[in-house]
Amino acid sequence: MSSTMRKTIVRTTALVMLCCVAAVLAVTSRDASADQSPVYGSWAPSLANLSEAGKLPVVTAPGGELAAVIQKTASATGGDPSVALSTLRLLRSDLGVTHAALYTYAPSDGAVCVVLWQRQGTCPTAGSSETPGVELILSPGGPGYVGQSDNVPPAIGGVASDLVQSVALVDNGIETALPIENNAFFTDLHEPPNATFTVDVVIHYKDGSTINRTLTQPGPFQLSANGAR
Repeated sequence: MSSTMRKTIVRTTALVMLCCVAAVLAVTSRDASADQSPVYGSWAPSLANLSEAGKLPVVTAPGGELAAVIQKTASATGGDPSVALSTLRLLRSDLGVTHAALYTYAPSDGAVCVVLWQRQGTCPTAGSSETPGVELILSPGGPGYVGQSDNVPPAIGGVASDLVQSVALVDNGIETALPIENNAFFTDLHEPPNATFTVDVVIHYKDGSTINRTLTQPGPFQLSANGAR
């Protein structure tokens, strides 16, 4: 994926997302104004409450494409690109059929961003969330991923703060907990690559509370000419 194929930034009011598909990087940022100060949601995990992730060494020499993505995303959301790079950590590697790597970094003093490399990523710029303490990525399946077949399955991944006991998928009332390692979780999903589907997720917190959420995946990424989904 050459740097000349990177697409422009488009605006949204929710989470910043990056999608590495079809040799194209699509980045969306918060609805920016003249004020470019960081606005990462206080509900989201920070390195301070990702204790296992915080113990990991900083990635001191990220590849050129990865470094460019991190710097561009940090800048687009009001963070500091140099701070983002200085906090980059590899949480999990060799994930799923695409052998993806999951990274996190903190573009400011607050919440972290998450990157499932060459699949998808998020920065928590929304002011609130239905899943506080958890950043979720629901990555679509199908064709277009760099170096992969046309039958990549969808996947779910993300990070969970130290306040979270477990993150589980629910199917017909049966919970399947996702292993959390280095505050990160991931699994491929058994949905058709091109399908539109929903996923029921339950998050159990250490204080005994529980949150249920239904996520909707509208099928494969459909990128417009300017890189926006």
